[in-house]
Amino acid sequence: MRPSSSDNQRSEPASPAASVDVRREEDPFSPVTAVLTIVPSKDPEGNSRVSVSAGQVSAAIAEALREAGTENGITVAIEVQDDSGKALSIGFSRGAFQALVDAGVKELRISVASLSLKLDLEALEEILAQSPGDVDISIIPVRNLSGEAGTVIGTRPAYDIIISHAGNGGTAQVTSLGEAGILIAIPYVQGEGEAVNGLFGVYIDANGNVHPIESSWYDPVSGCLVITTNHLSIYGVGYEAPSAKFTDITNHWAKEAIDYVAGRGLLSGASETIFSPDAPMTRGELVMTLGKLAGVDEKGYNPAAFTDVDPTSTYAPYVE
Repeated sequence: MRPSSSDNQRSEPASPAASVDVRREEDPFSPVTAVLTIVPSKDPEGNSRVSVSAGQVSAAIAEALREAGTENGITVAIEVQDDSGKALSIGFSRGAFQALVDAGVKELRISVASLSLKLDLEALEEILAQSPGDVDISIIPVRNLSGEAGTVIGTRPAYDIIISHAGNGGTAQVTSLGEAGILIAIPYVQGEGEAVNGLFGVYIDANGNVHPIESSWYDPVSGCLVITTNHLSIYGVGYEAPSAKFTDITNHWAKEAIDYVAGRGLLSGASETIFSPDAPMTRGELVMTLGKLAGVDEKGYNPAAFTDVDPTSTYAPYVE
């Protein structure tokens, strides 16, 4: 399922029935949250649709201001009452996004039973800058994965997250948020025998390749796999059994940390089965690890600056 195209910018969508609630965190320095709770409409296949208008957003912000003022800022949360497990599309009029940006909200939160998203103000500004018309955010379950994705994710949850916008030429997608970020939280109940440090987030690229996400972790308190990223793709819960690869770390003091960084692709072993936990790192290996942790796109850096760095080495672009 993909958002339907439109040749023209849509008019302000009709406002579905929604309630507004203002919530305060226990931390007195946290932003006040204006919560819009909405019941979606359904299409014949059971997929859900919600439309959010500028009037609803402005009313929610005004309610938060009446309750708490602007000292600590405002968060706007859209809570969709839907646990069907089918595709969900949330349509924002351009005016709704403009109202969020104009109010300088700390973040926009979107919550449904299957997944939660958080977009900070910088991300909202980036989406608005790329979108000449209305904005759709779609959350689509992805099932029956095969190949590498089927091996890494298996039957664990995966979702195609799409941000699209209407313009004069039809519908286009926002694939990158630049320097801004989005936080994705996927509810997941650990399977029997699964270790917390073996769970990690992955994304699947356009060619079907699976990439572990360094900035991901499983939070046992919330029961969610948490991912931070700046681009849109298919995201899912991956797992690799700790110590399944390396035979020389079973009793090592750093075993859990090794499982964690190896599972996220930050560090690799000396071979497929040997990690060599006590071997020293070169400066090049250290820089490569730090670059991966920072999410550097190494393809944008051509090695040239240092005469003692082999341009064919895996760490050369990270040094650059």
